[in-house]
Amino acid sequence: MKLGSKRSSQSLAHAGHSEGHPERSLVGGHHRFAKILLKRIENVSGASYPNGAFVRFFGQMNPRSGMSIGMQVEYGNNIDFANARLGQLLTIGPQANLFIGKHFQIDLQHNFQMMEIGGATLYATNLSDVRLTYQFNTRSFLRAIVQYSQTERERGLYRFNVDHRTKNLTMQLLYSYKINPQTRFFIGYSDTGMQNDTLDSLEETNRTVFAKVSYAWQY
Repeated sequence: MKLGSKRSSQSLAHAGHSEGHPERSLVGGHHRFAKILLKRIENVSGASYPNGAFVRFFGQMNPRSGMSIGMQVEYGNNIDFANARLGQLLTIGPQANLFIGKHFQIDLQHNFQMMEIGGATLYATNLSDVRLTYQFNTRSFLRAIVQYSQTERERGLYRFNVDHRTKNLTMQLLYSYKINPQTRFFIGYSDTGMQNDTLDSLEETNRTVFAKVSYAWQY
């Protein structure tokens, strides 16, 4: 698992050629937003999937100043790329952002994804992401990140060996300082752990102290 990664899901938009995808936006005032996207997939890697209907909904609202709440839901036929077949994919992704005062920010994200093949569950995954950020000033901030994921798979539906259950935990502490508008310095610490069918509990797999300098070229 890479630190700072966003929620990910299989998307027909990247699976192949698609046709007929009307998109509707529902705007309910200045602080509410919703979008519905319909897609139909025609061809994936030379294979035809004429019944590949797929719908995506995203909504966001700001109930008060400094608070944002959002939800993304995806459902429909999608491709099981690992086994080269058509399945049904459901993704539910709530998220929330909260600013406390002028310096403290909380970001919460969760992603649930489940794929079914012929009515049986191929896999179900839960990914939680919690980020706490303290902004000292316009130049520097301190951020703590905790990511936890758990995946359960039905081995009999795979064409290769997989673990029935896997868990991953990543924790990171990051400090950033902006030296000038083009240069930023980072220093941090990360700790990762995992569990699979051969392990009874989460075990540490990697511990890292890192530092880097980022520079934005202008031309």
